[in-house]
Amino acid sequence: MAGIAPDRRGPDPRRLIGLLPWHRGMFQGAAADVWAPTTGLSISVAVLCGYALMTLINLLGGLWRFPEGVEALGFALFGGVFALQLAHSSQEPRRWPPRRRLLTLSAQALATYLPYLWFGPAWSALGGFLAGTVLLAVGPVRLRWLLYLLVGGTFPLVALAQGLPLPEAAQLAGVTLQTGLVIYGVSSLAGVVAEVHAARREVARMAVVRERLRVARDLHDLFGYHLSAMALKSELAYRLLPRCADRARTELEEVLEIARRALADVRGVAGEYRDISLREEAGTAASTLSSAGIDVRVDVPPHPLDKGIDSVMAIVLREAVTNVLRHSRARRCVIEVSRGGSGPRDAGAAGTAGDTAGDTGAAAGAAGGAVRLRVANDGVEEAPEAASRGSGLGNLACRLEGVGGGLTVSAAGEWFELVAEAPAVPAAPAGDAGTAGARPGPRGPVWPLRRHGTEEDRTETQALRMATLLTFGVLGGYALLTAAGVLRLAPDPGTLLGCALCLLVVLAVQAAHSFYRPRRWPRRVRALTLGVQALATALSFLWLGAPWGSMAGFLAGSALLVVTGWTRWALYAAVGAGVLAASALWRHDPVLTGYVTISSLLTGLVVFGVSSLSGLVDQVYAARGQVARMAVERERLRVARDLHEVLGRNLSEVTMKSELARRLLPEGPDRAREEVREVVDIARRALADVRATASGYHDMSLAAEAETAAAALSSAGIDVELDIGCGTPPRELDTMMAIVLHEAVTNVLRHSRARRCAIEASLGGGALRLRVANDRAQPDWSPPDLTDADSGLGGLRARLEGIGGRLTALVRDGRFEVAAEVPVPARGAETGRRERPFSPAAARTLPAVVDDGT
Repeated sequence: MAGIAPDRRGPDPRRLIGLLPWHRGMFQGAAADVWAPTTGLSISVAVLCGYALMTLINLLGGLWRFPEGVEALGFALFGGVFALQLAHSSQEPRRWPPRRRLLTLSAQALATYLPYLWFGPAWSALGGFLAGTVLLAVGPVRLRWLLYLLVGGTFPLVALAQGLPLPEAAQLAGVTLQTGLVIYGVSSLAGVVAEVHAARREVARMAVVRERLRVARDLHDLFGYHLSAMALKSELAYRLLPRCADRARTELEEVLEIARRALADVRGVAGEYRDISLREEAGTAASTLSSAGIDVRVDVPPHPLDKGIDSVMAIVLREAVTNVLRHSRARRCVIEVSRGGSGPRDAGAAGTAGDTAGDTGAAAGAAGGAVRLRVANDGVEEAPEAASRGSGLGNLACRLEGVGGGLTVSAAGEWFELVAEAPAVPAAPAGDAGTAGARPGPRGPVWPLRRHGTEEDRTETQALRMATLLTFGVLGGYALLTAAGVLRLAPDPGTLLGCALCLLVVLAVQAAHSFYRPRRWPRRVRALTLGVQALATALSFLWLGAPWGSMAGFLAGSALLVVTGWTRWALYAAVGAGVLAASALWRHDPVLTGYVTISSLLTGLVVFGVSSLSGLVDQVYAARGQVARMAVERERLRVARDLHEVLGRNLSEVTMKSELARRLLPEGPDRAREEVREVVDIARRALADVRATASGYHDMSLAAEAETAAAALSSAGIDVELDIGCGTPPRELDTMMAIVLHEAVTNVLRHSRARRCAIEASLGGGALRLRVANDRAQPDWSPPDLTDADSGLGGLRARLEGIGGRLTALVRDGRFEVAAEVPVPARGAETGRRERPFSPAAARTLPAVVDDGT
């Protein structure tokens, strides 16, 4: 039941108005044309008003009457119960303070039960309101359903004690429980979608984070390789001049080719993964290693690999060759690729974080065999360090884990070996934005599919499951009440059989309309099913001699579910007019005629609301995935600009100077040598720029996070005051404060109904300060326990104290405020690695050149 209205606090559903791009207004004709928060509230109010009107008909002249002399008191109490029910249905009572909930629930219970002593069965119609309120307001799941059943059973028991016949008492119990379930369902319509909004609020932001990590890995793996190769070949050309001009010309031509390829790859990194062939990469690696004086043996079978696995293995080979060039004095290197076996083995080699692939990789490998890449080289003086995320080997481990594979590195003597294994068919990725879990087909049912992984996925699954169960319960309840009403008429066997067949047809068609997305069906199929349901409904009327129960209500609800635009509301009204005309034709009492007409229209509205619930949850899920994909595209555009700014100029200079040096070789080898030396310096400077750019993508920025937070708060209808006057803090402190801001804004969205939020950051007095304050904090909500290191702010407090900072959180006069402060080290306290400028002496031996690396 947590999917409907969990006890944890979330955003006000009414504040979500305007967030979903697929809304076109309640009365327009798009396939996904309902806006969950507003439509849910509208349906809830309409249903409550309908039930109130039917209750008044019962009380005033239909089935029961007020005792004489107490009409005014009855109307006053009825108005009080209706007002309380409106509050409970529209304001998410489980988020109220416990005392307020207890007070309003007790008041409604007293106003429902006590008048029964004077008004008798006439008042029991309000028992359904109380049953729905219990489900909406009581927190513990078992207790709420126990009280719901208790309310549904007490009125029939009292009615039996007062002499009401057993069949009518049983029907009273069914009506009470059904009404409570309906009120619970339609009142939760906006809340359930709001909970999905709250659970998916971070999807777009996390998708951007994943995209930044992907770009950082590609920067390290791809451009580190290109620039290392350019530096290597340029230094080799420098060493060859002026004695071997022809050989130097060849090296410079290869530098030109690498530079051009790197410029093309700049664009590839900003988009999806560039298609890379393992076989082609092996040929390039062999050429590069051979030019460095390394004896290479390559064994790559001609069999094609899966496109995704081929690209990943090519990237692994590229990074492995880069390590050979940078971190060894290799004279021999072996590159082997094999296919077969049962999947990635559980690597037990010590020393790497990426040694194992995990269960998913093993399973996938078992299904389609495994691909194994081995790169071994000599000339290693020290054992390899453990791979960490952000390093070359750590990035490779992340890539392989993403396709269900694993990485193993080991050293024996002076030999270093890297082994990468992956299933021949890549494992399904987990947690990608917008793709978590299985998606229903375009015309398939909206079932509560199990989505594994994140807490957000589990929340969506619970919401979808509860929505589906509510739909089943409401439709089944109406069917039982209809069947009971037919039996009370005591028809002859032939009529009973005909009505039973009609009811089965109506229910079967209604199930299809409620669970199988009828607006995506072909127009002829929709017209056929709606016509069959209308025919079965009309035949039941003819057999019974009167419209009865929910038969016409099912047809009215189907008209709203199947047809689009204004036409559906015209058909909905036509169903009500048909019931009114049929009842008048059979000369029913005017009060009964009004009662059955309103009942049919009300049932149709309820069927439409609860049947839309599952589809709305699923549409919100898809919409949030689309928002995440759009956020990723924006991030890629920003990345493309950064890459062109950082690398484009350097690569263009390398191309220009290499071309100039190549042309100068025949007549001016000494001048060509100077140009080559500048190429080496540019390549090294570009390597430093790549590291800085990649590091920037791994880290978070307080200024960037503030902009993201302001956008998220504004989209939730919160006025934001933003004052980030801290300049550019030290990198570590910038990241730490960005994390604090992220957590503070998350608290604003989850634990308040804020209308205003202030975000301030300043740098001065030897400290970096951050303050986040919002209004309208929940009255019964206390600030988080900052001594609990497992909580969000508690963990941040511990981290800040570890670097001499502090964090406070307090609630005062309805305002919640988070303040953080960290000391800023004096200028020059931070040290970082810098690239050494190229000197001719460094080029005397090739190993000394490539050992400089990154």
